[in-house]
Amino acid sequence: MCLSTFGNRVLYRTHVEQFQIHQSSKHELIVRAILASRWRKMEGEFIQHGIQSIVGDEMKVRVEFPEVLETRPSGKRYLIRSTLDPRITDQRSM
Repeated sequence: MCLSTFGNRVLYRTHVEQFQIHQSSKHELIVRAILASRWRKMEGEFIQHGIQSIVGDEMKVRVEFPEVLETRPSGKRYLIRSTLDPRITDQRSM
């Protein structure tokens, strides 16, 4: 799944100012979004349901609203980040 799919179908249709997508496990995506607090509940539900419809029910989607987004040592912001161990394989594909 590419960032443009999430962006075009979900994130760019909201009041999100900045976002990051973080895959922390094989079955979980965390969307971190910066937006005005008055939009958080409504937009959070829209983002969660929209991305869930793209990735399917096997992937858990969680939306968080941090004050700032994580950056690289260079100061640039991550758009997509995975902390998955590349040695993990999907047993169903073996």
